[in-house]
Amino acid sequence: MLVPISLQTMGQMFLNVKATLEVSEKVVLANRMDEQIITPENINMVLKAVQGKGL
Repeated sequence: MLVPISLQTMGQMFLNVKATLEVSEKVVLANRMDEQIITPENINMVLKAVQGKGL
């Protein structure tokens, strides 16, 4: 589940999403630290890494 971030910090939103879902261990934080907008390609890279398929 990907959730857009607006006024909350990434950590706050991450914890809120995990607390809301029944299967919270499948929630993964996917963000960038360089103030650029995360792209679909970035998200795909994170999903591959989480699934153990490498970058």
